[in-house]
Amino acid sequence: MKASDQSKKYSRYLRWTIVSCALLALLWPLGNFVFWIMLGFISYFGFFAYFYQAKTKPIFGRSDAAQQHQGNPVAALWETIKRTKSIQFAIAMGVLGFFIVLFAPTFTSSDSEEVQTMDQQTVNIDSLVDLGNEKYNRGEYESALSLYDEVLRVDPTNQFGLYNKALVYYSKKDYRKSISLVNYCIQQNPDYGPAYYLLGDDFKFIDKADSALYFFEKAYELGVRDPGLLQNLGDIYYDQNENKTAIQFYKQAVGQDTTLIFVYERLAELEPSQAENYRRRAALVKK
Repeated sequence: MKASDQSKKYSRYLRWTIVSCALLALLWPLGNFVFWIMLGFISYFGFFAYFYQAKTKPIFGRSDAAQQHQGNPVAALWETIKRTKSIQFAIAMGVLGFFIVLFAPTFTSSDSEEVQTMDQQTVNIDSLVDLGNEKYNRGEYESALSLYDEVLRVDPTNQFGLYNKALVYYSKKDYRKSISLVNYCIQQNPDYGPAYYLLGDDFKFIDKADSALYFFEKAYELGVRDPGLLQNLGDIYYDQNENKTAIQFYKQAVGQDTTLIFVYERLAELEPSQAENYRRRAALVKK
């Protein structure tokens, strides 16, 4: 290879090595992926810059500069190091390795701390929801609301925080507040079936049967099979004189919960031929 071509390639690869170093300095806060990619570029371009560097005298040969410093061995050794390509490359790799060891643990620990913080946050949210549910089940609604509010402070779109807070207002018969919260829960979590069930119950208790039916059916489409939901669907279709559909939902309801006396009585009314069977099953529950 001509000396001029070799010199051009050396200059080109050296420039790219320097550019890669600069980019590494700018982009390393983006994380380990960027750090190791840029380090790869530096190694790649650095190797070719070293490969195409102009040949020097043998490592153990005496250079003119070394001869000029025969009276000062330290100065002579330093001149030899500066003019010896292999030693220069070893020093450069040593410095690069030092910075890798110095900064790489920082990058890794930073990412690990972030993952640990996220895991801890998830644990805290789950614990708050569980504690809020315990308070709700004991009828301590205000305490439950405080805990659900804490969940929503950490994660404003958390479906369990929104749903359970709406459930508290439903239990307090504040249906308007419950509807507002459940609507927002559905906006953020459109596939959360229990929210549609609760919304249907809210509308049922403010005498909006059409809206209630729409949301009950939506919950059913999303896989909710709670006996209460099935009974509600049966009741609405019964009120609309759609008896066949009502019977289907009532039968599903007692399939889920065999203690629903009212449903047995309603089925006895709708299916006279099976009335005795339904009444017998209701009587067994009453015992």
